[in-house]
Amino acid sequence: MRAVLDTRPYMLYETVGMLVKYVNRISMLEVRDAMLRLYRNYVDEAWRRRLECLQDIIQEVCKDVNREAPEIQYFFGRREPGLGRDATTIARVMTIPFQEWRDHTLEGEAAVLKESWRRMGERGFHLAGGLPGLTFLPLPPGAKQEGLFQQVYRLNFSGDFAMEVVHVFENYAATMDRLTELIVPYSRKLEQKLNEHSWLMESLGAYWSQQFQTMPPEAFLKGINEDQPISEAKESQVSLCLMDAVEFHSETGEAVLHDDRNLFVFGSSLVAECAHKMYGENLDEICAAFRVLSDQTKLSLLMRLSMGRSYCQQLAEENRSNTGNMSRSLAALTRHGFLKQEQEQFRTYYTTDLDGIDQFFEEVRDLFQRRKDS
Repeated sequence: MRAVLDTRPYMLYETVGMLVKYVNRISMLEVRDAMLRLYRNYVDEAWRRRLECLQDIIQEVCKDVNREAPEIQYFFGRREPGLGRDATTIARVMTIPFQEWRDHTLEGEAAVLKESWRRMGERGFHLAGGLPGLTFLPLPPGAKQEGLFQQVYRLNFSGDFAMEVVHVFENYAATMDRLTELIVPYSRKLEQKLNEHSWLMESLGAYWSQQFQTMPPEAFLKGINEDQPISEAKESQVSLCLMDAVEFHSETGEAVLHDDRNLFVFGSSLVAECAHKMYGENLDEICAAFRVLSDQTKLSLLMRLSMGRSYCQQLAEENRSNTGNMSRSLAALTRHGFLKQEQEQFRTYYTTDLDGIDQFFEEVRDLFQRRKDS
């Protein structure tokens, strides 16, 4: 599979993401503080500077935006799709579900999305819920294409939101033209700012380029949704989004419009979560295992069982301990893979698991090696 890391900004998605944040008063500094509470040990100074710089850019570029203007509210005001669903915006509903990321210019990508909607109408699709409200899936073999109205209302959106979604997609090309005309001035200013602060994308691209040497994007997707199949596509494209800081978008080659291409889009703040997945997901387990090994009684027990197997009562008698304490020590050593069990009639025999111990210290070594490589 050919992997491509695309480190140029896609201006349609960046502009939409910026305006969603500004209109709804979502601060990158709040994102920074929330992520710090979760991943304080897995972020560096460049990560903090990036979010702070993005907040300054949003404030500068959007200073003339009237948050209450009808067109701004129509596309960027938050909507409640219905009970149990995350709030979204019409602009996101029109852009994110297609997951194209093919043209870096605002007008170019808008044209790609309009063509994609036309192609989906020809090819057929099944509509499901998703992160921005909608997900377009391939039409099952032999299934008939249902009308847009029936599919939208089957998603149990609130009545007002469902009507807006139907209206938008029934008039998609014209509505996309409205959106594009509205945001072009802000997109131009944003593009200029991103060029002035080229380190934002360059440092983010350098980070992911290094991380993918030890953690491919497919592994990140699998860590989020273990049930999602990942197709063997000819190409794997990784794109980056500064403004959608904490989001991760993906489409595999099995999607409606992604023949033989897996697409992964990482938000600028996900470096913290990725670092946590790479370095931190096993730290609690490793610390607990070392606490077991640092206990002299348990370590002596482990050494005793390396000379020959035994069972709980016999070990308790040998150590002048009660069976309850001995049982807990054996359970702790077994839980971390240091002992293996053999059941014979009514007794459980224990012996030191040298392969398990080797594996544990190999995982510890790999942990440090990944940290060194990053």
